[in-house]
Amino acid sequence: GDNWVAITNFGSDDWPKTVEGYVEAGNEYWLIAGTTNVQVYELSFEPGDAEEEEEETITVCDSLLIDSLATYTGGQVLTGEYCTVTLGDETWTNKGANDQAGEPFYAYIIGAATNPVDGGGKKWTSSGNLPTVGAYYVVSPTVDGTVTTAVVVNAAKYVLIVKESDNSYLTLNDITCSEELTETDGIPTVGDTKIYATISFEATAGENYYIFTEGSKIGTYGVVFEASVEEEDDTDDTEDTGGISNVSTGGSTFRGISADANGNFNVYTISGQRVVTTKNSQDITNLPTGLYIVNGAKVAVK
Repeated sequence: GDNWVAITNFGSDDWPKTVEGYVEAGNEYWLIAGTTNVQVYELSFEPGDAEEEEEETITVCDSLLIDSLATYTGGQVLTGEYCTVTLGDETWTNKGANDQAGEPFYAYIIGAATNPVDGGGKKWTSSGNLPTVGAYYVVSPTVDGTVTTAVVVNAAKYVLIVKESDNSYLTLNDITCSEELTETDGIPTVGDTKIYATISFEATAGENYYIFTEGSKIGTYGVVFEASVEEEDDTDDTEDTGGISNVSTGGSTFRGISADANGNFNVYTISGQRVVTTKNSQDITNLPTGLYIVNGAKVAVK
């Protein structure tokens, strides 16, 4: 029948013999002789190659975008699930809604007072020290992924993205920019016209990426961070959340997004139109299916 591992017909003078068969884990196997007793001289087992279980991965996205109506201060941290953005010690001016950098970037802030320098007032290209004051921001991923940021940089100025770990900067070969850039001593540089541009680069978990220019004040629309991570079972049977996980129905966070200083969640369409301001995140869950901006972060409602 189909349940035999091996079927062998031996003559009376053929002993001893070796019988081999493939066995599967979890099953029980019997050694049976049809007309005489069976003597087992040796029983050996050689394990086969274990099938590796494929990891289920999902693509995640942190949208740490500038809210056109919010106020931003030096040292403020925009927090996502897999990435943070820390604003430099500067007075930041909100320039409001505009579409100059393209979706999903719809509003930007710009440094208003101080060019980025170190504690001694020196530029990075002069001292080799990363800025501690002025208009800069730091992107810090906790997993490997892709950073896309939108910037405003004046003509003929550097576009510096410097890794804190070794003080090295990203070159034109390391980034993708929506506007054409030139090079100055290997540093990506804006041409003759001020740019409103998106820049993407591959980022490493645990690294801090300082983004700034020199002799000027950078503007930023914020950051979108995308990564592939191992899928987790986030099933929650305690409450119907309309397809959104990690929902707080009355607290100060929603999917890792903090309420503003007044305890509100400000919800906009991708194009920047206000939808609702609410203290109850369940109101966001109940919105029609689509993409929304909640306190500067992109959220998918299903």
